[in-house]
Amino acid sequence: MGTIHHQHYDSREVSAMATSLPAWLCQHIVAHTQDAVIFADGEGIIRLWNAGAETIFGYPAAEALGHSLDLIIPVSLRARHWEGYQRVMATGDTPYARQLLAVPGIRKDGTRISLEFTVVLLEEMPGKVAGIAAVLRDVTERWQRDKAMQTRLAAAERTDQETQLQTAEVVRQACLAAALQAYEDAGLSGLCHEGRWEYAVDTMRGLPLRPLLPTLCPAADGEEGGCPPE
Repeated sequence: MGTIHHQHYDSREVSAMATSLPAWLCQHIVAHTQDAVIFADGEGIIRLWNAGAETIFGYPAAEALGHSLDLIIPVSLRARHWEGYQRVMATGDTPYARQLLAVPGIRKDGTRISLEFTVVLLEEMPGKVAGIAAVLRDVTERWQRDKAMQTRLAAAERTDQETQLQTAEVVRQACLAAALQAYEDAGLSGLCHEGRWEYAVDTMRGLPLRPLLPTLCPAADGEEGGCPPE
């Protein structure tokens, strides 16, 4: 078997190689990639719309070219989009140039979709932005799977919490029943009702759930009582 040699290039060499590529190769890549490749000018008018954009958004190039990006932006997000777009055109700078962004989009048939994309500012000259290019991918199916998984996990967590609460209540009721029986077996309730407090206090030593005393030894009419504390 032959040896594979890895050649490393610096950024200047990569740029030089890119500029030497024939135009037809670049056009072929843009035209046939499955991702949407879109370019809009300084006014937000679509000037480039590849086959991937046709597939994702449902508009053939003839219906998209020359139209505003509003074509694919949900109505509720348009004001915020254009505020940011105009700021980028004015300043020639965007904080999102090196970030993978996620936004909703809208198809020709009105279907709302989830998109991930990156943007590139194209300059006519230093400081003068000609427009923005974007490469977009439809991630709706993945987003729906993630959302369904989160829903199932949340439901499982709620079920687990409910089961724990139900189990705790069963245990509490069992403890209360056992404690009540222990007090009854010790004759504590009868002693309280007979007013024999000193015997009741001696009898209850070591028995569980002392907070049950008010229940076992209710106050007599006109009294604040119940069993007195030790």
